[in-house]
Amino acid sequence: MQHSNSVEKEPLISHEQAVNAFKKGMSLFVGRGRSMSVLQLAKASRVHHRTIEAFRGYPVGHTDYRPLDWGQMLSIASVLGADFTNEWLPLTGQGAFDLPDDEPSPGTLASEVAEDAATVVRGINGGGVVDLPAVGARMVRHGHVITAMGARAA
Repeated sequence: MQHSNSVEKEPLISHEQAVNAFKKGMSLFVGRGRSMSVLQLAKASRVHHRTIEAFRGYPVGHTDYRPLDWGQMLSIASVLGADFTNEWLPLTGQGAFDLPDDEPSPGTLASEVAEDAATVVRGINGGGVVDLPAVGARMVRHGHVITAMGARAA
């Protein structure tokens, strides 16, 4: 079957949208008065500081603009963490979370999940004051750990 390439379709997310979102996220986390300087980010991510500066300092199409490749972008994201990634990944309708450095034992995790579920049930049934947002956030983190366990085992 022959495919016609006569009609070019725009992707759901343009290159410029993606770059601008990534740059906006970087502006919130990198630079003076932010959590990390360009030099600190360069050292931690192993992306040259001039490359980072040429990427974030100029608009796409400017003669001094330099794009980041996927490896560089993901290296920067791995250093800056999920809060940074959640500044640009929502363009895709998705979100990010930090994986724990060490996994709890399955028994410990199951015990914590069961306790959280019991806490929610007590709160719903009027069994005392329960900080449902905190318990819910902990349950989501547990879900992330379970997801990571499966992904790491694959």
